[in-house]
Amino acid sequence: GVLCGQSKAEKILRGFSRDVIISKQLHAGFNEDKFKPGLEPKFRNQYNIRDKFVFLFVGALGYRKGIHMILEALHDLRIKHNNLHFLMVGSGEYDDELNIKIDNLGLRDIVTSIPWMANDDLPYVYNSADVFLYPSIPHEGWEEQFGYSIAEASLCGLPVVSTKTGGIDEVLIDRKTGIMVQSGNVSELKNAMEEMIAGNELRKELGRNGRQFIVENYSNRIVAQKLYNFFKRVYESK
Repeated sequence: GVLCGQSKAEKILRGFSRDVIISKQLHAGFNEDKFKPGLEPKFRNQYNIRDKFVFLFVGALGYRKGIHMILEALHDLRIKHNNLHFLMVGSGEYDDELNIKIDNLGLRDIVTSIPWMANDDLPYVYNSADVFLYPSIPHEGWEEQFGYSIAEASLCGLPVVSTKTGGIDEVLIDRKTGIMVQSGNVSELKNAMEEMIAGNELRKELGRNGRQFIVENYSNRIVAQKLYNFFKRVYESK
């Protein structure tokens, strides 16, 4: 028996053998009681951004995550919107390049970089933001397998802007739980961010739908049941 996290992997595996029992699912689920909306937005107070419209990224800081495109979009958006802020949580091999870009674009005053955060603090940082950004791009043969931080953000009721690449469509439904744009397209990313800024009701609807989708498909309870069913099938096939 084989577990695979997304449809593309399942298709590849089925090409090798018809005798293998394949279950398309995650190996671990998400804690819907830990990652939830309504928690104290304490990072707004900590970084004095209580009255700002906050975009958030959480993850490894690599070129493949497309964070440089967020910065380029922010450079244009701040001309029209003077209350924007970007929280960037994570570290990686692209740290230096991103810092140079932040300075070159004159964004130092609206970007807060947090290199590391305890897992227990993550629900609070999600609750401190208005929109979650995850503009992943294919890079050197790699594509996003599954957006774990997208799922966490959705559980916290955050609308998501991400890209049509890899397995992201397994965790995000375009125009239902977030907005998906073409990978590598800064203009589309900027337009989606502006739509989120303007659409208070849209953000609420996408956030509600996102939490419901993750709870129904990737919560601990759901994944545990799928694992049980998978092991039972494998055992009974002997």
